[in-house]
Amino acid sequence: MRDIQICNLRDGKNVTYIPGNQAFSRISAYSVSWDYLFLGKETGGLYLKNLKTSTSSTTSRTSLITLIDDTAEDLDPITCTALSFYLDKHRRDVDCIAGTMLGAVKFWNINGTLKKTLELNDPLVEIKSNFQNVAVALSLSKFYIIDLKTFKVSSIDLELKFVEQDKHRLFMDVDFADSNIILCYKNRIWLYNYERNTNSSVEFEPDLTIVNAKMQTVSKRNLTKRDKLLAGSDGLLYANILSNGTVIVWNVRDIGSTIIPQCLISPAFTRIWPDHFIPEAEATSISLNSSILAVGGLNGSTNLYNAITGQFLRYCSVKFPKKLSHIYHSITGVSDIILNPDQTDTLGAIVIMDAVQYFSFGDNQTKFGTKDKKKLNVGPSNKQYVKQSIRDGMEDYDRQQSIKQQREQLVERYNGAEYEPEEELSVALAISESILSPAESNNTTASPTEGSSSGIDEDEQLRIALEKSLYEL
Repeated sequence: MRDIQICNLRDGKNVTYIPGNQAFSRISAYSVSWDYLFLGKETGGLYLKNLKTSTSSTTSRTSLITLIDDTAEDLDPITCTALSFYLDKHRRDVDCIAGTMLGAVKFWNINGTLKKTLELNDPLVEIKSNFQNVAVALSLSKFYIIDLKTFKVSSIDLELKFVEQDKHRLFMDVDFADSNIILCYKNRIWLYNYERNTNSSVEFEPDLTIVNAKMQTVSKRNLTKRDKLLAGSDGLLYANILSNGTVIVWNVRDIGSTIIPQCLISPAFTRIWPDHFIPEAEATSISLNSSILAVGGLNGSTNLYNAITGQFLRYCSVKFPKKLSHIYHSITGVSDIILNPDQTDTLGAIVIMDAVQYFSFGDNQTKFGTKDKKKLNVGPSNKQYVKQSIRDGMEDYDRQQSIKQQREQLVERYNGAEYEPEEELSVALAISESILSPAESNNTTASPTEGSSSGIDEDEQLRIALEKSLYEL
């Protein structure tokens, strides 16, 4: 196994280097995610490598789990593998599946624990799974539908026969949301539905074969759940490259006995570097979402088309720099094109030989590096400062509440809200009587022992009147 490098597509920076392992030779099948590498060997060995902890040679040993050791002797060759992109957080469910030449299917979790082994006794070619409820295994003569909860197996006989040496000409995809299995081989396309037990197909002329096939790039939700209330009944597109250079697009979820292409494209690659290599370039790789179809030719040339109408939109590749001039030393087709699962974005990567070219058009909904920045503390960062600020704030709040309460008490007292209605009437009568009978008041207060009323102000007179009224009550 060669070295693995992970970097930022936009600028090629932040490169993570994962050293290879010389023991990983004669690899027959592999699956990879952002976290793990799951690979099988022709000698029967099966290994699971943690890519997050494999960034240096010192940790490469601890990051490798040997599921099946083939160092002592050759075992049953591994022919197909499947790895979950969304691992079980409890690490109890099935995360890795491997099929062998003798027809054994082995199920493992991410910790390296073998969960189940099924003996189908039929050489397996390919296996797909949504790692929720079902896995689909393909042999030389049958489809095997495996329930991941009970591990019960049902089979569907194929209408074609092929040999193991032709498996590179076989393309298989599964639409788990609608229980559809797509199988492309030579000049025929089959569509099987294992829930409705129906099938449809299309057959081309004998000299017209299928070169490549790709299912629409969608998110996990669209492959596990279908919303028929959406416009178009939540369809799923599929594209095929034919040997004459034509690209066809059809809907997997259209129910019918015959597959009818909804779009036919004859791509023309005018940007070929160098120009003198070949007069006409043929399509070698495709990728599509619900809106656009990317078709790759030779030496990195890639075009964008409307996936519904087939109209040419634009070129999405540029000439490689001089430091990658080795790409133009031979005629090399685009190995793969990867699009963003977000159906509103037009961005992706073009893979050719040992180089990757990133393209992006339009207003991208997916933002890179837009995590909210942490707010900086204005004051000191110690906890004592924070606690003191909280105490000061609470004291200010209590002080304001106390002032507000005192103000309300004064308002109630001087606005007549402190006494009952009868008491208020008595007080009012006493005040009015003291004001309307000044002569009586003068006679009462004219004695030498009580002093003269001329030296008493109005507030004092009011207080004396109120006290007298209270005594009378």
